[in-house]
Amino acid sequence: MNDADLDRLGRLYRAMGDPTRLRILGVLAEREATGLDLSERLGLTPPTISHHMARLVDVGLVRVTPDAQRRRYRLDLGALRPPD
Repeated sequence: MNDADLDRLGRLYRAMGDPTRLRILGVLAEREATGLDLSERLGLTPPTISHHMARLVDVGLVRVTPDAQRRRYRLDLGALRPPD
């Protein structure tokens, strides 16, 4: 494994190391959701959801699709695949 791969894995594991983000990933494993859906389901404020979603999107675990004035989030397990 090269340094870039190790760096990517480190960022991925740090992102997954937060209990709130693990809860979010658990919800997204069941179905895609908007930030409001996640906020209501997990009892967290929208700014808290936005903060955590930025990290999950940044490492590639979550994909985001604009939907009118909302964003739809879905889990992308491709980030967990080993590099070629």
